[in-house]
Amino acid sequence: MANEFALLTISPLYILMVVLSIIYLIVLREDKGCIVTFGRIGSVAYILMYIIALILFIF
Repeated sequence: MANEFALLTISPLYILMVVLSIIYLIVLREDKGCIVTFGRIGSVAYILMYIIALILFIF
C-alpha cells in the first residue's frame, strides 16, 4: 500500500494539483467565506498527502 501511495510523487497530474493548490492558497489568502475555506482545506489536504508520499518515496 505504501508503494502505491509513494508513486504519487512522480505522477504528473498529482504534481499539477499540488502546484495549483499552492497557487490557490497564495492568491486567495485574504478572502474569507465558506467556499474559500473548503478550498483551503482541500488544498492543504493535497499538499499534506504529497509530503507524506514524498517521505514514503524517499525512505
